[in-house]
Amino acid sequence: MTNNQPSGANNALKSISDYHFHAFNKDVLTVRTIYLIIRALLNRNNASPTGTQNKSTDFLEELLRIRNFLHIGFQENSIDVFNILLNDYKQKGYVLDTAIPLMFDVEYCFIEATSQGETNIHDRVISDLKNRFSLLKEESNNEDFGAIQNFLNTLNIDGDDVLSFADITTRSFENQLNDIKSLKTKYPTTIYPFFAVDPRRPNVVQMAKNAIESKNFFGIKIYAPNGYSPLDPTLLPLYDYCQQHSIPITAHHSLGGFASFANSLNIYGKIYRNGAIVDPQNPVQFEKLFSPGWIEDRANTLNHPKLWEQVLLLFPELRLNLAHFGIFSDANTIKDRYSWTDYVAGLMKTFPNLYTDLSCYTSTDDLKYINNHYLNDPIIGKKILYGSDFYLNMLFIDNFKQYLTNFTNILGPNFDKIVVNNQQFFAKQPAALKNI
Repeated sequence: MTNNQPSGANNALKSISDYHFHAFNKDVLTVRTIYLIIRALLNRNNASPTGTQNKSTDFLEELLRIRNFLHIGFQENSIDVFNILLNDYKQKGYVLDTAIPLMFDVEYCFIEATSQGETNIHDRVISDLKNRFSLLKEESNNEDFGAIQNFLNTLNIDGDDVLSFADITTRSFENQLNDIKSLKTKYPTTIYPFFAVDPRRPNVVQMAKNAIESKNFFGIKIYAPNGYSPLDPTLLPLYDYCQQHSIPITAHHSLGGFASFANSLNIYGKIYRNGAIVDPQNPVQFEKLFSPGWIEDRANTLNHPKLWEQVLLLFPELRLNLAHFGIFSDANTIKDRYSWTDYVAGLMKTFPNLYTDLSCYTSTDDLKYINNHYLNDPIIGKKILYGSDFYLNMLFIDNFKQYLTNFTNILGPNFDKIVVNNQQFFAKQPAALKNI
């Protein structure tokens, strides 16, 4: 073992790579945290869209998971967050030999299109969240809110303190860059970060190239539901650059996750609407923020696999990971749940460098389905990657030990195979990059 390997590594530990995790700390976390708390309460107190009431036990389980999520996310820096992940793997007998932290550009989630142009809705969204939080807090007989405050107290975090962190999101991108660089410096032979690119950020393509060529970053992260098309003209030169130099791109690709807070957006590049790829008529209108299906609406419009197919037709050798294998966790039927999955699987047979990953697969049923339908396919099975989506996966499962146990027990020998696949998708030092 080299001196640069994580402390605690020894010959009894089995090497593993995690090609999809997050180490962002409280500077990035806050808005999502507030939303999660409010969602937990509203889901508990209101009828669901199907007309059923969430059970108290489900609510309490969600609270416990939010608490675990907060415990990790409110660490002081990315090194502290990563050390938790290292220890969790160690407890299961693994040492991380390669880990890819993915950045997340939350700042542009607050840009909304209006008749007068574009405006920053950060203060409005934060005010709305604060109002929702305060209204729930005023319900003095609400035992559920008491439970939330109790677990915030265990973290030495008051509800008002959580809200006070929200303003930090306006400078989260710079904070992430500094934090990730520190993490890379601490673990130079283990950490290989991916740089978040939002085409609305000024000069972002050149920033990304500089980050790659400085050897601080080794890939690109795209998150289209945050408010842009993967076919945005600003992104096309970046795709060309990545194709030329075999730079890997990981793109969030499911109907869940996170999305823009804007109800209307100016979109440049094609979108998917009403079953077809079309040119947008700006401003594009979306389901109202926090209404049922608001995230799915943005994801379907801005991140549909048919949009990514158009990207690959332009750049057929692009090294691309459409993360999460297109899962739709809230679907009501098997056909709907895996509709994107099936489409991506077809694309993987056509484009040689298209991959997917099983990050945040906390459902044993999903793991069984993927194992039975795809992992033994001679082409697709070689292009499915392993990632944890730590620590976002902690919102959906009780602990990391259980997450990893599910993979090893359900996938069996196929688990080792998808970890090996990681090496095909990502080279620590792409040959073409040496000549840049």
